[in-house]
Formats: sequence, C-alpha cells, structure tokens
Amino acid sequence: MMKLTKTELAREIALILRHEPERLDLVMNDDGWVPMESLLTGFEKMTPYQITLEEILDAVTNANRGRFDISDDETALRALVGHTTEKVRYKVIEPPSQVLFRVESRRHYRSLSEYGIQPMRRKYTEIFDDFGAAIADGKRRRIKTPMVISILARQAYHDGTVFYERDSSIFVEDVEAVHLSMEED
Repeated sequence: MMKLTKTELAREIALILRHEPERLDLVMNDDGWVPMESLLTGFEKMTPYQITLEEILDAVTNANRGRFDISDDETALRALVGHTTEKVRYKVIEPPSQVLFRVESRRHYRSLSEYGIQPMRRKYTEIFDDFGAAIADGKRRRIKTPMVISILARQAYHDGTVFYERDSSIFVEDVEAVHLSMEED
C-alpha cells in the first residue's frame, strides 16, 4: 500500500470531489456532500493508498486553502468550488447588483478583452458582488499582478449570460468581453 503526504491527499480528495466522484463510487447530494465513511471506503477499495479517517480530516483541515467544507459533526465533506461534475447543482439567479467583480492576472488582459471570461478547466467561474471580497479572493489565489475586472452584470444578464448561486457565492460559465470593464496600466 502507498502513503500520501498531507498535501497530496488534500489534492487527491479535491480532484475526486470536484471532477471524479465516480472514481471512488461516491454518491454525493446536490450540494456536493459526501459521507466521510464513503470517502474512506472508496479509497480503501479503489486506490492503492492506505489512509485513515484521521488522515483525511488532517489533510482537509490543514492543507485546506479554502478547498473544503466539513460538516459540524465531521461526518461529511465537500469541495467548495471548481466542480466540473454534473452531480453538484447550482441555482440560476438574477445578478444581485449592477456590477460584479473578479480579480485576474494582468497577463490575461488580452485574452479577457478578446474572449471575455471563459470556463477553461472549470465549469464555473466565481465572481463577487463585493469589491473587497474579489480582492481577497485574488490574494487567496496568489495572483502576483492583480487586475480587477468589473462585470456589467445586469447588461450581461439581459443579453443572455446565466448567473448561478451556490452557498451564497455567485458563478458564471462565461461572460462576453463586451460586458467587462478593465483598465491596463
């Protein structure tokens, strides 16, 4: 049996919960919750890794980086964002304000100004109705040369952009460049 470091285990769990729950034969609810025991059983039966429930809890709490949510009684776990699996449901909403925000690296300026926000590897992109929350998210994602993008949300919505909500967070699949306001130095 193989052992994983705490960081490797956290990454492996994030990959499975976000993209490949079927790899461990996991049944998750619409909000993405999976029983800890099912996760442990899945690892034991379907991977070469030898892990314990304590190692899972340690990995997801200490190597977290905002990836996971653990139930109060520590019997269930879910990945917070970045899902590509269809098993996690997002609610369609109207944008809560006229302008929403996202922080990206300045090196993406040209791509954003041509193509807008695209899903890339993830199905949805998180956006914020609070400028400070967008800045904090950019810092959490360790963006070295940050650029704040203002999304003309109401206009985008009326032109067909779909906005989603999950756990009080706002997401989009894509936003056309015409609905973005960016300033380059």
